[in-house]
Amino acid sequence: MLARHTILASLLLGSASAALAQAPVDEGEIIVTAQRRQQNIQEVPISVTAISADTLRARSANNVSDAVQFAPNVSVTAGPNGGDDGGFFIRGVGQLDNSIAVDPGVGVYVDDVYIARLQASSVELLDLARIEVLRGPQGTLFGRNTIGGAISLVTAQPSLEAIGVQARAIYGSRDRIDAAAAINVPLGDTVALRASASTRNQRGWGRNVYTGDTFGDIEDLSGRFKLLFQPNETFSATLSGDYLRGRGSPSHQVLLGFNPAAGITVPRPPFLGGPFFRPGVGPTGVPFPVGVGADRSTDRSLNFASTPAINDVDNGGVSLNITGDLGGVTLKSISAWRRYVETTFNDFDGTGFVLYDNASRLRQQQLSQELQLSGSIGSRGEFLVGAFYFTEDAFNAVDLCVGSNAPRLVDRCIRSRNQIWLDVSSFAGFGQASYDITDAISLVLGARWTTETKRQANTSVLDNRDGIMSVLPPVAIPAPGTARDALPFTQVEQTFTAFTPRVGVNVQLAPRVLAYASYAEGFKSGGFNGRPSSAAIIGYDPETVQSYELGLKTEFFDRLLRINASVFQSDYTNQQLLVFTAISGLFETRNAGDSRIRGFEVEADANISERLALRAAVGHLDAGYRTLSPQVAGITLDTPLPLTPRWTYSLSGEYRQPLGDRLGQLRLRADWQYRSRLSYQLEADPLEVQPGYGLLNLRATWALPDDRWQIAVFGTNVTDTEYLTNAQDTLAGNGTAFGGIGRPAEWGIEVGVKF
Repeated sequence: MLARHTILASLLLGSASAALAQAPVDEGEIIVTAQRRQQNIQEVPISVTAISADTLRARSANNVSDAVQFAPNVSVTAGPNGGDDGGFFIRGVGQLDNSIAVDPGVGVYVDDVYIARLQASSVELLDLARIEVLRGPQGTLFGRNTIGGAISLVTAQPSLEAIGVQARAIYGSRDRIDAAAAINVPLGDTVALRASASTRNQRGWGRNVYTGDTFGDIEDLSGRFKLLFQPNETFSATLSGDYLRGRGSPSHQVLLGFNPAAGITVPRPPFLGGPFFRPGVGPTGVPFPVGVGADRSTDRSLNFASTPAINDVDNGGVSLNITGDLGGVTLKSISAWRRYVETTFNDFDGTGFVLYDNASRLRQQQLSQELQLSGSIGSRGEFLVGAFYFTEDAFNAVDLCVGSNAPRLVDRCIRSRNQIWLDVSSFAGFGQASYDITDAISLVLGARWTTETKRQANTSVLDNRDGIMSVLPPVAIPAPGTARDALPFTQVEQTFTAFTPRVGVNVQLAPRVLAYASYAEGFKSGGFNGRPSSAAIIGYDPETVQSYELGLKTEFFDRLLRINASVFQSDYTNQQLLVFTAISGLFETRNAGDSRIRGFEVEADANISERLALRAAVGHLDAGYRTLSPQVAGITLDTPLPLTPRWTYSLSGEYRQPLGDRLGQLRLRADWQYRSRLSYQLEADPLEVQPGYGLLNLRATWALPDDRWQIAVFGTNVTDTEYLTNAQDTLAGNGTAFGGIGRPAEWGIEVGVKF
């Protein structure tokens, strides 16, 4: 198997470098801000993938999740919600759980502003300049929770030069109608405004057989403005604001399997024979409804859900970015406030019964302030020091059915009614400096000190006022018609502190050949379980990563060939993962153990001719547990880490055919991505494992001279490959397994104009 993947990797990279990277698509330097200042990507001693706005459009990407799928060693799941949820994993480090009690493991930033919640992180790509994907810990330069890496979105900046307008519209499969526009207006010599807006509308790809509702609907309206004030070359201030209103539906979930023999151990006095096993019931002792296993179909477009098709989101914020030259040093201030509100329903059994239906209402707001001071160290070095303050308060009310034997679509069940309040305050000081020891060798030193306090409160009520019969006694499950506190109002608080260094050496082997070696540590604070299954709130410890990396960045033949490669090892300690608890049927966050992740990435861009450009990328991960926590059952040292495929590939090619001075150019493009076998959960049970799969997108664009007008026809997943976007196999405990069905083949027509 390894030999086959290695041969395929060689063929991919060989096709990209057979001739000579990037010229027709992106000529010359690629400028990024991965180190919080503008640099050629070839001078950045980090494994980073930069994706331009033109490339995002050519790949028909709509949100961050779509965009990063082509980056090596990056995986993502939107979970059962779909929409803006982004469970990002980089090099095997990330977070599956969207509970507000758990932080993401990959930091997402929009114009240097940290997005705290997974639910809000897969944002729309409205008026974007580029996306940068940084692998490995980035705490010496970025805000918080970049233990696995960072995804940085840079939106288009206002220009003082001239008025500019661009717009595009899309019509496509399932009544898709999208429109987006942006305008840049100078308001004098020192002020400029850039405003953009978009609307996305499309029916979902899962149709409910009982109600006719569709799941996976998109109904988004969003806008952004940026107001620039730049009186001179030494000072600038940018006021930004954005808002998204989403009124779609959750992703398309189906029942993957049913185990009618699942059951529980029922207590019984010893003189009556002691405890006995009762099959055919859920964790709360409620017998399964008749017909649960029948709510399945070989037609993956059919949906049997009993929940409302509602996924309402309001997401927005404002920020102020001020930069000033103080005479030899530059001071930058980034102030931001954001708010997120969500109401969503999920069917965690995928059937017409309200067996494990879930209703969630979430509201969150955050305030952050960052200060950066940067400058030169004589003529041989540069430095950046900063301070970061972040505060957040969030509330989530979750009503989860934990047992029902009512008929289909009848909303009667035992409910676990949970409320969680979370307050977070975080402060960090950080810095990084590089110094040229010789003309060819430079040293990089960085450090971060973080202190973070989490205050959490929970209540939990077990509600059986719907009158559901259970085989368990009233001491375990409330009698029909009653409810009781499973967890009275309880408050907990803890402070976490960490020091994380970074050290690196860069060697310029030749004018366009950079080698680097680095060691970095990453930190994500601990917290408290957000779904308590007992009369206490159990905490979990911080997780840390120690990352070792060697890299090589090269350009050849006057930048006609670009090959960047890196190898790494990450020692991952106290890994925070979502664990299924059979006794309650709930999921809890626990420290699963320690793991070691080794791998490599290779990215190559080649200009075969003036008309043909190819891009290839390969990522490989060799990951495994070294120790396991006694808190976690059902896994061994051989169990694969979640969202950690051994191989990721992507291959893109674009051919440009001139049509004459008046007709412009025809562009033909193909983009293919592949992921090997992966698990969507900790236990890697059979029905939560996704076999390897590949997706192919095609696009043909007619561009008139100066690209003023473009007309494109495109298809995504043109081979109509079936795959899962998330899955949970709880056949042993809950008796069910469910999963989200990926988007099927789609087509569209796009018209764009700019002037």
